[in-house]
Amino acid sequence: MKMNLRLSAVRLGHSSNLSQRRLLSVLCACVGLVLALGLVSAFVLPLAASADKGTQNARPTPEATFENQTIFSGEAEPLSTVSYVVYTYRSQSSRRVLYQGQAEVGESGVYVLQVPLPLVGTQYVNLTVDGETTVYGYTRYSKSLLENLTEAELNVYEYLRGSK
Repeated sequence: MKMNLRLSAVRLGHSSNLSQRRLLSVLCACVGLVLALGLVSAFVLPLAASADKGTQNARPTPEATFENQTIFSGEAEPLSTVSYVVYTYRSQSSRRVLYQGQAEVGESGVYVLQVPLPLVGTQYVNLTVDGETTVYGYTRYSKSLLENLTEAELNVYEYLRGSK
């Protein structure tokens, strides 16, 4: 009889370790799901544009995008010039200019600019209209990341069924 009790205790201990492993697996799966949902909500959901006015040294909070360009439009003095500079930072104070351009405003006073965002990563655009410069920040993510996030699937129930 003592032998049976010991054997039962060993089986219970083994079962307990298995339950702890399953619980740990479920916990890890849930944490993974929360992280995946956080990534999707951070990068896929539309974000409001953020632009901070200031000097050319200002660094606004970058807006997330998957696009390789952005469009600026507005009103300015007729026949004036609107210019932009796209750049990134090499170091804390050293900038690398990626693109620059300008366009003449039409007689109607309306302008539309297509500005390239050439890099995957953070870049800034200085837009100068009527002598006033506005700094915009963008963090461009690769479209393959978007495809991977939209195709990502985590089914906890199937995972648990497979581990039994």
